[in-house]
Amino acid sequence: MANSASEKRRLERTGTDVETPDTRRSEAKGIETEIEAAEGLSETERKGTVERKLEHVLKDLEGLEQAEVSENAIDSRLSKAFRELEAEEKKEQRPLERQLEDAFKELAAEEALEKNEAAVDTSIPEIEPAKTELHEIEDGTHETKEEQQDLKKLTHFEWQLESRLRHESSIPSEALEHRIDPERVGDALSEVRKTGELSPKELTDAVEKLYSTVENPQLGSVHYAELYDTKENLETDWRRGLAKEIRANREEIERTLNERLGLAEDPGREVRVAVTDDRMYYWHKDTGPDKWLNVLEAEKIYLRSKEDKFELIDEAQRHLHIRGGNEVAQRNLSDVMNQLSHLEKIPANRICRYRKPPYLDGETLHFIGDTTGQSLEDLKPRLSHIGMKEGGRVYNLQFPDIHVYRTVFVAVMGSDGHHALEGWITYYEKDPERRRLAIDEFQRFGDIDIRLNPKRPVDVPLPKVLSSMAEHWGIPRGDKAIHNKGLVESVIKEPLEVKVTYLPPVVSEDGCFSGGRFTITRANVLHAGKKAEKYRKMFGIEPLVTQEHIDFVCEHGNEQDATLNYQKGETVRLCVKAIKGLEDSEDANVSRLAKDLLRIIKENPNRLLKDEVNEILAPLGIKMKRAPRHLVYYRDSGRLSLNSYASTKDVVDATRWALIAPPNHPRKMAKVVKFVRKHQDTVNRVRQEISDDGLSMDSIWEEDEL
Repeated sequence: MANSASEKRRLERTGTDVETPDTRRSEAKGIETEIEAAEGLSETERKGTVERKLEHVLKDLEGLEQAEVSENAIDSRLSKAFRELEAEEKKEQRPLERQLEDAFKELAAEEALEKNEAAVDTSIPEIEPAKTELHEIEDGTHETKEEQQDLKKLTHFEWQLESRLRHESSIPSEALEHRIDPERVGDALSEVRKTGELSPKELTDAVEKLYSTVENPQLGSVHYAELYDTKENLETDWRRGLAKEIRANREEIERTLNERLGLAEDPGREVRVAVTDDRMYYWHKDTGPDKWLNVLEAEKIYLRSKEDKFELIDEAQRHLHIRGGNEVAQRNLSDVMNQLSHLEKIPANRICRYRKPPYLDGETLHFIGDTTGQSLEDLKPRLSHIGMKEGGRVYNLQFPDIHVYRTVFVAVMGSDGHHALEGWITYYEKDPERRRLAIDEFQRFGDIDIRLNPKRPVDVPLPKVLSSMAEHWGIPRGDKAIHNKGLVESVIKEPLEVKVTYLPPVVSEDGCFSGGRFTITRANVLHAGKKAEKYRKMFGIEPLVTQEHIDFVCEHGNEQDATLNYQKGETVRLCVKAIKGLEDSEDANVSRLAKDLLRIIKENPNRLLKDEVNEILAPLGIKMKRAPRHLVYYRDSGRLSLNSYASTKDVVDATRWALIAPPNHPRKMAKVVKFVRKHQDTVNRVRQEISDDGLSMDSIWEEDEL
């Protein structure tokens, strides 16, 4: 059979009359060698240019940090520098990519022609055609222009398919557990392709259907779907256009998806969605209050070395098969993270490799942990500290049982802890022993850098990370007596074995043991005086009494003697019992104001004390008497406060409290021990009741000591 035009071109190029498989392989190998040589030269040149520019970026970054330039300015400068590096990388890679593409196209075209001709050779008998002038002119070429164009398209598609197959074989084994089966992706998105409708509703339908293909998605799992079909030409793949539409409506789609999945009202979990040009990511995030990395999601957590940070980032990229050079892959991962984040302030490049010292925010660590299957305990050896120098640092991070730590933290903050409007936490305590006890409780999280002012040892400034904890756990900023908030919801929901840890610090700080009774005292503000306008504007808190009520207290109350903080006459006290005695006054105005004050007192009890009695003590079987005690007016600040108390009802309740949760204050504990020794019969009976109720006595009470 006559040689085809393609054979003639090959013979002309190789300079030989014999075309065999060996010569074809030799020719391909030669082309491959040329490409590798060009690639090596291009890579060397590229590295030289990119690395030189990268060195300039790092030097510039060090200069900015030494000059204490703001983080926003550094982020902006880094973003610009990385865009330039990425552009340089792409620019220098383009010639090599064209060479590779042309080489693959040419080889694929040759192979396709050979296959077609071989098929003709085996199906048609070799007949010597009658030579005509036309045949001689055409010299054996029978392809029309249309056939040549079709063949060109076919070989280009084969090249694309080969590229896709190489991609499939390159997926790391770690990524397969996160990858949604491509066949399921096609099935899930078939409806939206059929209709062509891309409204938010249809897009949400597609996203929900795709998510439903994940078998039994676990809380804390991460999955991704590749939005292209390995059987279609990439340039005409319709799913890339779909990805753009989903990204444009991502927030609405994510909100609607969680509503459909019944997660909108669930504070413990939600599905978050991110989209890139050819990928969709799902993060089934545990958003509950019982995870440290949720509490610390906006905090900078510093790692022990930059290598630790690089390894974590690279491992996450490998699990999600995020491709590209360091800068490209880093930017892609950062883009995914930013879409999945619900933080108010998101840095431009939150996983930047070149920050000194190395850190990651809590939410990023949470995502990396979920992606790589590492718990906080697994990550802990890589972590150094939390906090900046000026804000106070915490080293030797322990991440203790969050249930117990939160409960004790709330108890201590409810006494003498102050969560300032500016976001700082200060603990005020003049007694050195109680101050040390409180600091020890805070230190359970880690080694806190505490710098006491010798001139004001009463004030204990605490690291700013503790403010993040207070914020997350519902402890408001500002004067807690003005807010008059109840016990935080997370503590109310704790089981009894955790609730019992609330009581020892409460007795040590704001309680006492006297006369065979445990007593807690609390105060809430009825009028904020000079602070009233500020709290009205910031929190919408209105005064509960008028000036007429304040004048009534001053007229019928008693001026108090000098104390540590106030001079004689600066405070006026009026007992609730005395107010009740004025209800029946012959003076109608006095009677009216007395009754009105009693109504206000009844309608505005101390909410924290009420919750402590109803939600902590009552479930533990400890009966309490709770009542308002007196009003106090502070002349200098104009504040009117209501003081209330709660006390155990009898010896049995006091004994039960003593055995379950004795105070951790040495002097108060000594009183309790003396009381217990005195009531052995009651102790024996109550001990059995505690056991019957499924509770435990404190470990301090050994059998031989009772």
